[in-house]
Amino acid sequence: MRSSLTHDILEHLAEGGKIMLEAFFPRGYSYTDPSRRLFGWDQRCRHRFTPTQKISISGILSRLRREGLVVRDGARKTSSWHITGRGRGRLHILSAVADPLPKSPHIFPKKDGKLRIVIFDIPERDRRKRDWLRVQLLASGTRPLPQTLVEEIDALDLGAYVHIMSIGEKGTLVLRKLL
Repeated sequence: MRSSLTHDILEHLAEGGKIMLEAFFPRGYSYTDPSRRLFGWDQRCRHRFTPTQKISISGILSRLRREGLVVRDGARKTSSWHITGRGRGRLHILSAVADPLPKSPHIFPKKDGKLRIVIFDIPERDRRKRDWLRVQLLASGTRPLPQTLVEEIDALDLGAYVHIMSIGEKGTLVLRKLL
């Protein structure tokens, strides 16, 4: 089960009661055009989609309907979806599962003028952890890494994959000889 997307769909259905499938793919945005063409809403495209491109929200909604978690009302193109009691139960279970990645905000130290290089080579099996680390590093910018972030890296067993280097001085060899 694609728990993250399934969870998001069930959560939106539970919050809004009903949603239109087309609300997920508004017209006029380049990133929604392929999905709109896949559903047949924009007839401009004659492209044949690969099987991996066809796996979409439509497929997930169909599977959720087969499992009895959501119900579709109306015709296919103008259908609205709403969550069932069984779906609310599944949503409660999915929400109860703790996300192993920390979401605590960090208090970043002030800039100190040192250049830091962070190198990480996290295996593909830990892709979520790698993506989490990338977001945390981008959020820290050029400031020193907070101690809480370093502790979270160790808690996630990423310490062996992450290397941090600090550079105190910048310059070329020619400039260093003159000084």
